[in-house]
Amino acid sequence: MLPLSFLQQAGQIWDSVYVVGGFLRERWFGRLSNDLDLVVPMGAIQGAEILARKFNKPWFILDADRDIARIAFSPEFTVDIARMSTAGIDADLAARDLSINALACPLVAELFLIEIPFQDLPFLDPCKGLPDLQNGSIRCIDKRNLVEDPLRLLRVFRFASTCGFEIEQQTLAWVKLLSSSIHTVASERLLQELDKFLSGKNIIKAFEQMVETNLAQEIFTDLKKDQWTSSVRVWSDLKDLMQVPVLSGSKIGFEQPFQHYLAEPLTGERKRRDLIFLVSLFYQDLSDNWVLFAKKIRLGVKDADFGLKILNYKLEIEKIKNNASDKLSRFRFYRKCQETVPALLLLAVVFQELDLSQSSDAAFIDLLLSECFDLTHPYLTLPPLINGNDILKQAKIKPGPLIGKLLLAVQEAQVMELIASKSEALNYVDRLLANDGQEVVS
Repeated sequence: MLPLSFLQQAGQIWDSVYVVGGFLRERWFGRLSNDLDLVVPMGAIQGAEILARKFNKPWFILDADRDIARIAFSPEFTVDIARMSTAGIDADLAARDLSINALACPLVAELFLIEIPFQDLPFLDPCKGLPDLQNGSIRCIDKRNLVEDPLRLLRVFRFASTCGFEIEQQTLAWVKLLSSSIHTVASERLLQELDKFLSGKNIIKAFEQMVETNLAQEIFTDLKKDQWTSSVRVWSDLKDLMQVPVLSGSKIGFEQPFQHYLAEPLTGERKRRDLIFLVSLFYQDLSDNWVLFAKKIRLGVKDADFGLKILNYKLEIEKIKNNASDKLSRFRFYRKCQETVPALLLLAVVFQELDLSQSSDAAFIDLLLSECFDLTHPYLTLPPLINGNDILKQAKIKPGPLIGKLLLAVQEAQVMELIASKSEALNYVDRLLANDGQEVVS
């Protein structure tokens, strides 16, 4: 957290220092944010450098033209210092996106004492943000503020998602009017805000309103009206299923690995859960449109690839369902689909390709999840009996693609319990080669 001496040092540099933005919003909720935003009359970058040197902390310029700098007091706690509007603090606050983000408070020690009620702080509220916080309302201050920075269109829904607030009707009307301007926003900024939107606990209502204002259509993909209506239902069903320990409800032991799977990030802090929501919008669409979307928002390679695999493998669920009793078919399914298996099952359920009320479908899901989440599963974790060098020595063939095919055939024979030792594996290779490489286990 911020050293108290920082307050004194900042007061020696500037006549007035105000805390603004998210720190005050979080303080009203009874939390201390790890991000502190300050506005000062002038010389923000110069003052930030002085403070960083005094406290021996790294700092850097965020925006030279707008006079904004950041001091990193720790990996978890940063202070951004910006020059306020030349017209003063009230004008600075009036130019912000939402009323709940347009409060200010002098930089005083009481701000950091959570036991002091927010109402007892010397805060400024020219845009009436406190009543909106108290009433749970998302209200844009002025349409011109949305025009100035169209990313604020998405921020409306981000705060509805994360705070659980209701969006005021005039604000919704402005978003609908200006929705197409979201295309002017840089990809990096859009993705950062999307991540925050997806992490919210109240995402379904926010997403539904995003669809109603056409902003979802502008950000994601061009679907028909009934498809967007269906997408809202899909997201709602996805959220419900993700909160249940198991898809079928009959295997309590799945809860921990299932939740870990959903919460695990592939790139940065973006969770699989968030990617599954995004991919669902393209589940009945062309996979090419997912690729275009991933490029547009500059999604990470791993994240984009995860989504593409889901879309490319979605038909595999129906195939394996018809051969679920066959151990080798399941092994080939897991080998092909790998980490997408739980996501494929989730999406198959919400798109009504699998019916949890049917005992056969529930048993099928149980089977796949039990094997998928079993880290000691007898044939998913089989130690290799031989390697490529063993085959080269035994068969005296040249290195090439055939080696990989033979190793896979040996592994499949091991799954079927046809072989269990190195000598049996090598004999099996000889039989395969004598049979022109045809897989005996097929």
